[in-house]
Amino acid sequence: MHKNTRLGKHSVWALSSYNFDSWMHTPRTLVMFVAAILLCFVESRKLFRAYSIDGNSLNLTESVFLLASTGFNILLSSMLFLVMVNELPKRISFQYYALMRSSRKQWLNSQVLYCMEMVLAFLAILLFCSYAFCAWNAAWKAGWSPIMEDESYGTYRWVSEFLISNFSPFSALLIALIPIAWTWFTITMFILLMNMFDLGKLGLIIVAFALIADYISIQSSLPFSSMQYSTLLSIDSSGNGAKSFAIMIVLFMVVNSITYIIMRIRVSKMDLNM
Repeated sequence: MHKNTRLGKHSVWALSSYNFDSWMHTPRTLVMFVAAILLCFVESRKLFRAYSIDGNSLNLTESVFLLASTGFNILLSSMLFLVMVNELPKRISFQYYALMRSSRKQWLNSQVLYCMEMVLAFLAILLFCSYAFCAWNAAWKAGWSPIMEDESYGTYRWVSEFLISNFSPFSALLIALIPIAWTWFTITMFILLMNMFDLGKLGLIIVAFALIADYISIQSSLPFSSMQYSTLLSIDSSGNGAKSFAIMIVLFMVVNSITYIIMRIRVSKMDLNM
């Protein structure tokens, strides 16, 4: 039994790794990488134009945190991510090989793991580009800058006093990445689910509409946003950041758990035609 469990885990990792390697060597990924570079360049320029005050500048990790707190412009970065993942599962001949040599449960778990890998890869690209562009303008210092700590700059600072007092910029950066990762993972899970019901195009339309609806709600000052738990900016500015963060974690866990259960039921009964 122990041996079979180890083989099963190995099979899941092997299948997801092949999918990820195939994704890394597609022209679409190269285009996405170039677009991510341009996005980080524009957002970092906007950031330092707003936060260059009285000769003071943001610290390096602090500046990357501020970019991550907005989801690296959550609308544009999510649109890029959506273009990157719109084919789930991948329509490649390897899927036949995978289905013949693994169980349906292993195949599904490999697709979920592949979704996680794409999320982490895209976040790593955005972080690398953000650090590279911010390094030109930010101060190479640890801790929070006077712009964030000094109350006289309150009109420029949205970050709550609780966050600044209890976390370092690096810790805050890691926290800021959590809602983004959950959002993009949920997008991939939803698209994967819709494709299993042969409704892939409808899934893309729904996700794109949710992104546009979020932009409309922001511009129109509506009380509800479809992406209100997608960035630390929206969570921290709610007035009760700790409670909203906990709600975000529970909400995404419940949604993705239900999505996975539906996919397990669907995979056990459907004809897996790749």
